[in-house]
Amino acid sequence: MGLPKWLMLAFLFAMLAAAEQLPRCYRGVVIHLAMSPIEDYTTPSGEVIPGFKSCVRLGDDVEADAIRNCFDKAQTNAVRLYKDGLLIVNASGLIAGAVRYSAAAAAGCASVADYSGKLILPGLMDCHNHFPQIDMEGAFGGDLVGWLTGYTFKTEARYIDPNYAKANAVRLFNMLARSGTTSGLFFNVIFKDAVAAFFEEAKKRNVRMISGPNGMGTCGDP
Repeated sequence: MGLPKWLMLAFLFAMLAAAEQLPRCYRGVVIHLAMSPIEDYTTPSGEVIPGFKSCVRLGDDVEADAIRNCFDKAQTNAVRLYKDGLLIVNASGLIAGAVRYSAAAAAGCASVADYSGKLILPGLMDCHNHFPQIDMEGAFGGDLVGWLTGYTFKTEARYIDPNYAKANAVRLFNMLARSGTTSGLFFNVIFKDAVAAFFEEAKKRNVRMISGPNGMGTCGDP
């Protein structure tokens, strides 16, 4: 005698709900910030490598290399490199951790995207850039004044056009996405609409940017 349809459906929905709670995982060369002290590592040859005695610990026989923060006296944070790792992302979309890849670890994932041999790393940070200068990269000016008057000021003046500014904001954030940059500090322009376009595009991409209207010039918005 078969199970009632309602019971089969209830069982199916329970399985689907449980699957939704399982993490999504990504296999590859994982670089991960570990929020715990680095433990000592024993190589296959039996050599014990202390976790707290060198800023960089690298070697072909080390499966989980580590780079610790030399300025962190408590050694609570460290960057781990797993040559064959598994990045674990929970049901809320947050990184839950990273481990060495194994069939047992992968079995606990709802899915495993295989990027073996490719880097999986935190978003990069650009600490100094200029939003309006993407059209003049590599422009030769001889000296600073010649470069500013010949290229920079003319290029930045075009951002008075909101449509031009919006189009270039899209271009800029496409460029950042291609390079894996998710945070940055950007000099902007003196035009409010252009600055707004920059932040609107940053919000769409869910990236973190520090910027604002430039406090210079005499031809901008009051």
